[in-house]
Amino acid sequence: MKKDRQLIILLVFSMLVWGVTWASAKVLSGYGSPISIAYLRFVVTVLTLFPAIKLLNLDIKIKKKGWLHVVVSGTLMALYSLIFFSGLQHGLAGSAGVLVTIFNPIFAFIIGLVISKMLPNKYESIGLFIGVIAGVVLLQVWKNTSDVFASGNLYFVLAALVWAVMSKITSRAGGFGHPICFTFWLQSVAVVGMSLIVDFSEVVTIVQQGDTKFWLNLMWFGMINSAVATSCFFYATVELGAEKASTFLFLVPLGAVFASWLFLNEPVMTHTLIGGVLGVLAVLVINKKNVQTK
Repeated sequence: MKKDRQLIILLVFSMLVWGVTWASAKVLSGYGSPISIAYLRFVVTVLTLFPAIKLLNLDIKIKKKGWLHVVVSGTLMALYSLIFFSGLQHGLAGSAGVLVTIFNPIFAFIIGLVISKMLPNKYESIGLFIGVIAGVVLLQVWKNTSDVFASGNLYFVLAALVWAVMSKITSRAGGFGHPICFTFWLQSVAVVGMSLIVDFSEVVTIVQQGDTKFWLNLMWFGMINSAVATSCFFYATVELGAEKASTFLFLVPLGAVFASWLFLNEPVMTHTLIGGVLGVLAVLVINKKNVQTK
């Protein structure tokens, strides 16, 4: 029970940080291309995690059989970040925070069902149906289809799918090494991979011209969000499983919408709130059986 409580605290902390980070990421997206900003984010994260691992005296090594998971997860993390920042250049941070974090648990749960080859029970079926309705509301599919895709929503849905797949892979990280060390190598793979495609001249320009607002947001994103909150999430994912850990993402949308309204002056749109509430309801219904059996 004590460990479960600690895991819940870690997850709640991570979700609150991620909620604020959507507004921070929106600010960063205005300073350069998605590739350059994502690359800088990974570099800061790696530089933060390495001394932390040494300070905590953790074994940085990963078992040989775990390297395939590291490489695949790192590649997916890089892909997620590219989609993430590309979407923020087209859409609103508040809406993005709701879309990604509502679709993510649903995708994670569907992936879990497919892998386990089990049909959903009554609560799971109802929850997934509500989740689909939430998606319809969030995407406003009753409007012009071209407007829906032009607004950046497609990027956010794809980002949610990529993160869900990555979460399933990282849920096995506990057998290969410490979750924080796994996160370090995962982020390192992303840095190496993106080094092959990033425009270093643009990166240098961004670093040289970056103002205080840029550096504060980059430090928040790379250190607090990616190094600390993401490590906490991966640790909880190892302990609880991708499906259960992902359900805590329902806490992110309200934080994302509030932070975007407070820091970016983005309007709080009715369909975003309704879709977010439906998404929360979907996650709660899906987990109803798990709660009852505890």
